[in-house]
Amino acid sequence: AHMMHGSPMYFIGPGTTSGGLRGCQNRLTDIMDCFFIAHPKSGGKEGQESNRIMYYYPKTDSIDKQTEITGFAEAVVNFTDNFVSVPTAEKSKLSEEVPFRDVVTAKTVHVYIMVEQAQFMLGIIMNKKAAQDMDYTLFAPTLRAILIKAHTMFRLFFGNFADFHKEDFAHFKDRIEYFFSRYLSVLRVYNMPLLDYFSGVTFLRLDDPSLFCDIDAFTTELTEQIPAVDKLIFLYQDALLYYTVPRRDLPALFHYLSHNLLPMSLRTELEPNSLISRPSGHGGKFVTGPLEYSTDEPISGEDCLPTVYLSEDEETGTLRPHHLVAYRSLNATVCMFVKAEVEVTRHLMRDIEGCLGTELPHLASSIADSSSKQPSDARSDMDFHYIYFNPSSLSLRTKFLDAPAPGGPPAVPASVHKLACASFEKLMGEREEFGECCVKADSEWWIFLKKANQRTLVLLLPPSSVSYLAEVHSKVQSIIKTYFQSIFLM
Repeated sequence: AHMMHGSPMYFIGPGTTSGGLRGCQNRLTDIMDCFFIAHPKSGGKEGQESNRIMYYYPKTDSIDKQTEITGFAEAVVNFTDNFVSVPTAEKSKLSEEVPFRDVVTAKTVHVYIMVEQAQFMLGIIMNKKAAQDMDYTLFAPTLRAILIKAHTMFRLFFGNFADFHKEDFAHFKDRIEYFFSRYLSVLRVYNMPLLDYFSGVTFLRLDDPSLFCDIDAFTTELTEQIPAVDKLIFLYQDALLYYTVPRRDLPALFHYLSHNLLPMSLRTELEPNSLISRPSGHGGKFVTGPLEYSTDEPISGEDCLPTVYLSEDEETGTLRPHHLVAYRSLNATVCMFVKAEVEVTRHLMRDIEGCLGTELPHLASSIADSSSKQPSDARSDMDFHYIYFNPSSLSLRTKFLDAPAPGGPPAVPASVHKLACASFEKLMGEREEFGECCVKADSEWWIFLKKANQRTLVLLLPPSSVSYLAEVHSKVQSIIKTYFQSIFLM
């Protein structure tokens, strides 16, 4: 049952980059020659090669050109499979165990990935000149990550390609067209390619252990009182506090909730005619589902809740559809996932509000008090740029998303992005779990990279009076001690 919310732009709209163009972003379509999804088996017969094309952008390319480009990609994959030993994801440590191939020509960079037991191929061809004009660094591992994420986002709303393709081919083609034409039109990539490469999650830092206990007790009570709730995610503003969804689903879900669902609901709230009367005593509102739920009318049409597919078995890749029920109070949002075979009724929504309506505002106030006492991740005294990523928790922290502040570090030149990516690839390619490197760019910027237990820290230090390696090393140790001691033990 490949269901979608009634509103055609429910999941992606212009609000995809909440807060405008944060972190210096480019539209992917401005630096891309083409994007495609192919099913090689469908184009196996002579004269029917074009049948392999499931989706292709841009539509202005002729069918002959589309067939030629996807055929070349298929030939590259088959050739390297048959004759050449290609580094696996384990060896390179720069890919999520997804088979991939990269081809670099004079004018373009091609990246192909194979998904779902290599039945389907996603490909992207980037234009070198357009990227250069935009100061965008073409980093193949990031392009792979962008393709992997595109596939993951589709799966989140529609399930696996293979199941859908087998079940209803015409509907599959229709939905792929529907999804990717919208997804690509709003997709932006960061000028700092490592941000898209990591594709992590922003966690809210709370130092108060009693608050963690309160959140744990709150979520336990919710699932005990409302057994229909199978899994949940708890967000404060656009940062993650708590989750019970499978870890592999977290980046796509977090992206959807923080970039699409919540900004969209906030925009709706700001519209003058959006005030809905609420049962007295409840300080919250549902972000999904019908606005009116005091009756027992069946929920249908525009009021239907969105369906998302969560991993049931991480080994086999089996997905299971769930209804998404989201409820917000003050700045706290609880996203509840109810198995699709369980009907979400207006009565169930009233029960959920009865459980959340009084407790959630109290908890949200406590979180607000606690987080206001926290030192910000982007302290104004930071005179450098950084990215920190922990793959075991998927936690990503960075200064790149902040608006330039007076007294803050200058913007990073494209040449430094490029050197940082090349240095990162070299460091990550080494087998050792621990390592670091320090590189000086021609523009007098220093790049420091450190990995320990798979955690990664990238520091970009702007030109300063510090010019010798020993001085830089001393400054880096001081930065780590001051800002990263708690998360990155030396």
